[in-house]
Amino acid sequence: MGKSSLDDSTRRAILLHLLIASTGGELPRGAKTSAATKFNVHRHTVDRIWSRYNDSVAAGDLSGDVSSRYKGNSGRKGYDRVELAAKIRSVPVEQRTNYRQTAKSLGLSVGLIFNMMTNKEMVKRTTTIKPILKPSNRERRLQWALGYVDDTPLPNSQNDGHAFDPMLNLIHIDEKWFNHDKKTRRYFMLPDEEPPQRHLQSARHVEKTMFLAAVARPR
Repeated sequence: MGKSSLDDSTRRAILLHLLIASTGGELPRGAKTSAATKFNVHRHTVDRIWSRYNDSVAAGDLSGDVSSRYKGNSGRKGYDRVELAAKIRSVPVEQRTNYRQTAKSLGLSVGLIFNMMTNKEMVKRTTTIKPILKPSNRERRLQWALGYVDDTPLPNSQNDGHAFDPMLNLIHIDEKWFNHDKKTRRYFMLPDEEPPQRHLQSARHVEKTMFLAAVARPR
């Protein structure tokens, strides 16, 4: 019967109907039922409005407060952003590398994490393992590449040399691996947080599982 929630104007109209019917603050028999029928609400709703009016007047509010308490007391409660930020800081950034993992580590929903990213309350930052390449390392790499340059001019050709070896008789033996750590990691962080510093002597010296691969040009 009636609405699940009454607006304030309807509540005041019901109260006014009861006040008109009352005598010396007392309602005659059937007044609440009459009001319930007129406004298409349950009699208990009318009874609560009348009780709230009397309690409000007794507390010193002569106008009688019968406004709705629905607003602010219904629906899902929002998160305190200060407490939420403190909670995020308490979780290591290593446990905040994607939406699902971040939400699980914080005990929050993926949707909330997504909204915080959209509202710039959290940001994506990356950190990359960078090798410490010495000048001697760079020189050896350049010498290795120059070793495959053929300076001999080709017959019947205007080419004066400087052609790369076709490597038809060369088999490349290479080590392939699965790194135990990612070279680049992404963390979901607060705007004022800094990603952890990750340094190694060389990006190649990460613990890994390796296997050999042989590659050659088809003949």
